Amino acid sequence: MLGVLLSVLTGCTEAKKLTQFDLPVNQEFTLPALPIVATNTEFTTPEFETNYLSYFETFNINTDLVESIGIKSVDFNITAPETGDFSFLQSVEVYISAEGLNQVLLASKKNITNAGKTLSLDVDSKVDLKKYVTKNNIKLNLIVSTTKTTTAKYTIDTKLVFLVDANVMGL
Repeated sequence: MLGVLLSVLTGCTEAKKLTQFDLPVNQEFTLPALPIVATNTEFTTPEFETNYLSYFETFNINTDLVESIGIKSVDFNITAPETGDFSFLQSVEVYISAEGLNQVLLASKKNITNAGKTLSLDVDSKVDLKKYVTKNNIKLNLIVSTTKTTTAKYTIDTKLVFLVDANVMGL
């Protein structure tokens, strides 16, 4: 009996994964030069589109069928200057905001050491971001603390991957 119950539960878990898909969102922004070592310096990216509707259409999903959207990963990659790296950062917090909604913590990284050109942030995958991602435009608000000064602007390519969980046929 226990074996049958475990098989059913495992089957439901596997079927549930079929109703989930990744929604990648990329955005490039410029971090200005930081001529002083600073604690809690704030920056806001320009608004950018999530393009969620085209992904939902790919999976034939109506927005009403989306149960939740969480964050799967947040990665920063320096594209300029060519010799740039994240060694000037001590910590970073990234908040997501959208029109009519309060900002919420999306990802962070504390005690950054040995950072290269790429930085993967720690995410809270339990936060439901459906209200944000299903807006046409979102912004990222960054709070950074530095250990070094920088004399150049940094162009940073941001790769966000959201995990969409849809309700399809009761799964």
